[in-house]
This record gives sequence, C-alpha cells and structure tokens, in this order.
Amino acid sequence: MKLFMPSKNVLEKICSQGNPLVHYDIYVNKEKDYSVFITGLFSEICNFYRIGLNEVTKSRLSFQKVIYVYSEAIKNWVDHAPKESDLVAGLFLGDFGVCYGFKDKGNYFKNKKIKYQYENKIEITEFDQNTLKTCCQSGVNEYLYPNSDIIEVDSKKGVLYCVQFKKNIIAPEGEEGNSYFFKRDKGKGF
Repeated sequence: MKLFMPSKNVLEKICSQGNPLVHYDIYVNKEKDYSVFITGLFSEICNFYRIGLNEVTKSRLSFQKVIYVYSEAIKNWVDHAPKESDLVAGLFLGDFGVCYGFKDKGNYFKNKKIKYQYENKIEITEFDQNTLKTCCQSGVNEYLYPNSDIIEVDSKKGVLYCVQFKKNIIAPEGEEGNSYFFKRDKGKGF
C-alpha cells in the first residue's frame, strides 16, 4: 500500500515550515487490540510537544479528543472496510497541530459526495445495517466531526485527514487538559 502526505493546505495549517514529523502505522489485523498503538500515539504527541510523561505535565494533553478522532477512524475501518483490507494510519506532527491520515483499500473516501459531506461536517444519516456490529449511530457525527478542527478528504487516493490544532488539544503550561478519559494511578503510565 502506498504511503501518503496531507495537502499543502493542511501542512501550512499545522507547520510553520511545512515539514512535519511523520510516522506511519500499518494495521493488518482487524481483530487486534489497538490500545497499545493508541498509547504509543499519546507518547508521540507528548514527546513532540515536549510534554513530559510525569503525572503533572502529561495531563495537559486532551486524551479524550485525540482518542475520539483516532479510535473512531480505526473502528470504522474494522466495521466497514473490505474484509482483506489493511489500514495505513499516518501521524503528521507540526508546531501548530496534529494531522491523522487514514487509508484502506476501500472506495468510501474516493466518493466526491462523501468528500463534500466530511469536509463540511454534514451529518451522516445513512447507515449500512449489514456492516453495523454493535450500534446504529454514527460516531462520525458524535466523535470525529466535533473533535476535528479541519477534515480533508483526498478522493483520488481515498485518504481521510483529520486535523487537531495544538491549542485545542494541549492546555497551556501550568494548566490541565481534559485527561479524564484515563484515571491516573500513582506510579503508572498512560
């Protein structure tokens, strides 16, 4: 599967110099427990923005917003992508924000209507009942849209990009973010 990069527009929004730190994960097993990868994602963001991994400083990251976007995209891949589909997830870190990119072997994001709907955050009301495993609501409406500052779809390559600006996921020095998703236990990491 070919790797990908966000558009010039996205790179200009997240990077002052246009050169983000780039990392790709390739998911090949839909039955896997992805919590290990998500923990690594938090560490990469904390390290890039020099938020220490101690209990005081790491609470500046809004874990809830990050996990809502990243895990919703992975959940959608597990639930809806072709059976033998791999997922390439890209993480693009810039001094102004984070961009997540998601590409599988399906054609969903190659559809111009879907591109328009996602980029304009238009509510998703159509569901394929045959692919829904656990629920019948759209996590895109509830999690992806409100927690992404920018959504861009490359319909030629079939890639979904979700951007979160640093100011919306990192609390200022000396303040805590909304890390309530994880209960902090003394001596334990994420």
